[in-house]
Amino acid sequence: MRPTGDPRSAAPRLVLLSIDGLCSGDEAALRRLPHFRALIQGGFWTSRVEGIYPSQTYPTHATVVTGCYPEAHGIPSNTLPQPGRRSPDWFWYHRYKKAPSLYGVAHEAGLRVGIVFWPTAAGAAVSLHIPELKPTRPWHSLPLMLLANGTPLYLLHMLMRFGYKLVGIHGFQLDEFTTAAAAHALRRKRPELLLVHLMDLDHQRHRHGAASREAEQALEAMDRRLAALLAALEQAGTRESTAVVILGDHGHRDVRHRVNLNAAFRKAGLRISGPRWQAWANSCEGSAHVYLRPRNDRGLRAEAAEILRGLAQGGEPVVGRIFQASAIHGFHLGNGVDLVAEARRGYTFDRGVRGPVIREARSSFRSVHGYLPDADGYRPVFFGAGRGLPDGRVLPAARLVDVGPTLAALLGLELPEAQGAVLGGILDGSSPA
Repeated sequence: MRPTGDPRSAAPRLVLLSIDGLCSGDEAALRRLPHFRALIQGGFWTSRVEGIYPSQTYPTHATVVTGCYPEAHGIPSNTLPQPGRRSPDWFWYHRYKKAPSLYGVAHEAGLRVGIVFWPTAAGAAVSLHIPELKPTRPWHSLPLMLLANGTPLYLLHMLMRFGYKLVGIHGFQLDEFTTAAAAHALRRKRPELLLVHLMDLDHQRHRHGAASREAEQALEAMDRRLAALLAALEQAGTRESTAVVILGDHGHRDVRHRVNLNAAFRKAGLRISGPRWQAWANSCEGSAHVYLRPRNDRGLRAEAAEILRGLAQGGEPVVGRIFQASAIHGFHLGNGVDLVAEARRGYTFDRGVRGPVIREARSSFRSVHGYLPDADGYRPVFFGAGRGLPDGRVLPAARLVDVGPTLAALLGLELPEAQGAVLGGILDGSSPA
């Protein structure tokens, strides 16, 4: 919705930095690191954010920019449910969203918007865009995918200037490139809204464990990257007119074993692929969405639920909880998911379609997320400082769906279909929540 008047005349600029894998359990470390500490002490902070289920990167980031639950924005998991595919497509693209986004309404209002690797935004029409996506099929070309779904000249310019940092496309090297591109945008392009996604903390936790030394080092590197972005604002002369907000999307839990629900369905005689598939478990790591066809077949639903109950009992219970229609409705997942399985502590759900039901966890996947976001130390965090934000305020609680409407209001905008609300206690002049 276009605001009354020109939002650029009064509203602050906004940098929204998402640090994948950052959570409430990192509070002590954040308060030790100098640039994070300064942002927390000089602005607002909350470590009790009510997240969404599943606690995965893509539905979480879609919720942040729309202010909606998955039932409304249409992105219930990282990957599309594609029965029989071990390597499914991801919800890379903006077109999957069914609700207006923060970057979309800002662009429509005439603001200069930049996006650097923000999940679920590929193909979005903004001023500056390096999309987050990667090939999932042998015939996919990453360069062509990037050019077709981003801002070609800006992307090519950034690759020419900073491509040497991309020794690899995961983890540390990718975040070094992301930071350089974002800092360049802040110095030279001066966007009114910049969304940035950093991934190495999540990457290191997956590979080495939630509390590993590698994860600690990744968090220390994040503090240096924040310093680089703040320095870019200083160099551009826009530091005093900018609000810098940081979001942590989910925690991690260490795992020892992986569970292949589709192998369990196959073993029980259900078809999991082909045009006549009956059941498919879409892995969300710590949880899984089960899709059934035909959906109105009560016998099939009962059989699938019984298979899950068998995995929740016996000598090695691997399923912790099983959720059906009423609970799924309460999770705001929408009506496309028929059953949800929550893994027990120490277990994660695999994407496999063959092999044994239970195996050891992969050596490169020692820690995962996707579980119910209801445990202390596992919740998202939300904090920031700068123009338009309070000084030294601790919020007792927040909801993830409130982030988008709050940031839109900070920019003098509105998310017309948001299910969340503007958080009291964040915008100047408001009362604590």
